[in-house]
Amino acid sequence: MKSASGGQEDHKEIFQGQLEELKLIIDDLDTTSVTIFGDFNANLVNPSHPHGPLLRRFSDENGLVISSEQLLPVDSFTYISEMRLGETSWLDHCVSTQDGHNIINKMYVNYNISFRDHIPVVMSLGLDRLPIVEEEFNDVAPKINWEKYDTVKLREYSLMSDIYLSRLTIPNEALECRDMKCENEGHKSQIKMFYENICKCFVKASNDVLGV
Repeated sequence: MKSASGGQEDHKEIFQGQLEELKLIIDDLDTTSVTIFGDFNANLVNPSHPHGPLLRRFSDENGLVISSEQLLPVDSFTYISEMRLGETSWLDHCVSTQDGHNIINKMYVNYNISFRDHIPVVMSLGLDRLPIVEEEFNDVAPKINWEKYDTVKLREYSLMSDIYLSRLTIPNEALECRDMKCENEGHKSQIKMFYENICKCFVKASNDVLGV
């Protein structure tokens, strides 16, 4: 990302906008395995750098992983200042979805090569470990025309949905798991079943209230 001109607040506002554009790109892709590599112009090591906290917060809020921070040594650097001799920074990063992070085999900074002021970061991906996306079969036809129902009926549907949802058992252990490489089959099945039960609650509510 390019450094914005102007004051520090201008920097932050433009940088935040660039991060939001990246999120839109990720959301538009038809894969869950995404890695975005490049010059983020964000120093995560230096707490006074204006972009570092923004990148970290953006990643946390959107469930993304700063893969470069997790896989590279803490003393890594990818930038050598031409203005201040001897000054180095870590500005180049890899931000991934969890599935994207899981297929990274290795990552390293190639200090033997430099392109002007930046040093390349190299990574290899295990494409054989791409997650298999199972085709979903939805037997519920999208036949509800919400515009035909008045606010009273919609409110009734909302209340009925709340009743059914309140009866669900929440798999707290699975939902609170922070292991990005979790292989616990119990966690996987619990989350899948939880999702299916949520869908069934909405279907039951529509059948009871709307008759569809």
